[in-house]
Amino acid sequence: MTADTPQPIPLETYDLKEGLVSSDLGQASVDAFAADFQALRHFGEKLGNALDMSNPWMGALQESGYSVAYSTPEKALDTLPLGKGARVGQRALLFELLTLITDQDPEA
Repeated sequence: MTADTPQPIPLETYDLKEGLVSSDLGQASVDAFAADFQALRHFGEKLGNALDMSNPWMGALQESGYSVAYSTPEKALDTLPLGKGARVGQRALLFELLTLITDQDPEA
């Protein structure tokens, strides 16, 4: 790795399945992500309803000290709701964050 090589984003990842958030990171971390996730989904649902659109299957939030994103692409295909979420303790490019969690293999 050279000095020009971008450092990988140090992601905290979460599994989203059947309305539950899980991770190996501990309950405090899961609770913090779940609160951000619920707020993002609630905001997305309100916005979607106002625009006569369906509920979003992905979302992202960027604060000054952290970024949060989620993706539930299987839900958009009307199959078993399964998704991924991520939280990183820094400002991150939102598209890059969403791409990383969307491309992850749910069986991995």
